[in-house]
Amino acid sequence: DMRITADHVLNFLEMSTEIDRMRKVAEHSPDGKAHVENAVEDKRTKRGKSMDKARVGNDLVQDPMTAEELRRLWPGFVRTEVLDARGGESHPLLGGAKPTLDNYIWMKDVPTSMEYEQAHGTIDPNICCGVPEGRARTPSNPQKDDLLLWETDVSAMGVRNYPGIGWAAAMTVEDRSDVGSYWSGEGHNFNDPEMKRPRRVNALIGQQA
Repeated sequence: DMRITADHVLNFLEMSTEIDRMRKVAEHSPDGKAHVENAVEDKRTKRGKSMDKARVGNDLVQDPMTAEELRRLWPGFVRTEVLDARGGESHPLLGGAKPTLDNYIWMKDVPTSMEYEQAHGTIDPNICCGVPEGRARTPSNPQKDDLLLWETDVSAMGVRNYPGIGWAAAMTVEDRSDVGSYWSGEGHNFNDPEMKRPRRVNALIGQQA
């Protein structure tokens, strides 16, 4: 089950409206594209190429978008959970000789950055996961390091500065439908030059809605 509130729905509708506004901007712009406002100059001389049937590479950060690309861009929800250890007992993900949370699959390649997130990050755990007092299974005011990304991992994620929207995470999609983002594995971050961006992998789709 997933908890979806009126605020989540409102955010979805607002983002959908902004995407549609950017689509209209692209349709009426001289070059047929919507651009990121105040974009930083891109000084890269070499750009990545697609490794599958995607029309774009995996290194898009703030590239302008066509109306067609914006038509294929959808906001959505990805499942998160709250690590609840209020009962005093060790949580299954924290117990044992090698706790799962301290030994995740990509730990050596993509170490956690909670110190940076605590100091500079913008994640607000109450937006996704805050609940009224008295709930049996969920703390009312979760902290940032209580959040878990569920049914996906960092290898499936990307990030992009979208026209009109700003910075947002990008989930895995079918290669032919991808409008581009900066993939977490770009530049062989996972120590495998042959690794391709995960696409329709059941364990990584995150129950997108």
